[in-house]
Amino acid sequence: MKVLGIINHFDCKIVEFNYLEKYEDYNIEDIVIFEDEDGKEESGEVSYVHNNFNSDLLLPDKMILRKVTLHDTQRIETNKEKSSIAKETCINKVKEHNLEMYLMKAIYSLDGSKINFIFTAEDRVDFRDLVKDLAKTFQKQIHLQQIGPRDKAKIVKGYGRCGQETCCSRFLNKLESITMDMVRVQNLSNKGSEKLSGLCGKLLCCLRYEVEQYNEFKNLMPETGDEIVMKDNKKGTVIAVDILNKKIKISTEDNNIEIVNFDDIKEKTKKIFKKQELGTK
Repeated sequence: MKVLGIINHFDCKIVEFNYLEKYEDYNIEDIVIFEDEDGKEESGEVSYVHNNFNSDLLLPDKMILRKVTLHDTQRIETNKEKSSIAKETCINKVKEHNLEMYLMKAIYSLDGSKINFIFTAEDRVDFRDLVKDLAKTFQKQIHLQQIGPRDKAKIVKGYGRCGQETCCSRFLNKLESITMDMVRVQNLSNKGSEKLSGLCGKLLCCLRYEVEQYNEFKNLMPETGDEIVMKDNKKGTVIAVDILNKKIKISTEDNNIEIVNFDDIKEKTKKIFKKQELGTK
């Protein structure tokens, strides 16, 4: 099923809509007005169109109403000005209530009936009294939304060690989980956490990009401890594998260390060795 993804301006989250023929004129980064879960108008930015949908993001009974009009744009700009004032007010309220939280953004809903305060905190925060205080001050429906380090980096934006703007803020619409298994299959465990972490302090999103190819190559390659026979009938035991370059380090029968090409292997045999038995030279 084809869907169109929108970044909701109110909470900075992705929502998806069943793709309709009338959406063909919508382009990435277009600002549109859509129906939210409560049936109210909200603004957002077109993020993507694809054939894979996420049931957790889909609003099946709602639709995108229109591209922004001049009137919509005026409302959005007015709300931005009010949001800036609301943020400063909330920062002062946070100090008054002595709460350990960092306020990232304040965002008015398109109709001005709600304000969402997005914040980060090391631990869970009891902000019930703060909500009451803000509701009394603004006479609006108040939302407080706590986000994690990765979502914070997406909002703040910045540049990674590659010299480019962070992937999360530039093109990643959904922040998929990154695991140490992805690090290990790419033989990056020895790089150290600092080189493997992004601005958010979590594992780099780009560690996911090539992991499928690595897993595919890994299934073809021998593993550490396997015995192999080369096309020239030379035998050896695998002590290290370079999956990306398809190179294999082996210990030969006469205890020499050699690096050979995967394509030169004639056969391989599974054999489990203790690490100390393999040795290095």
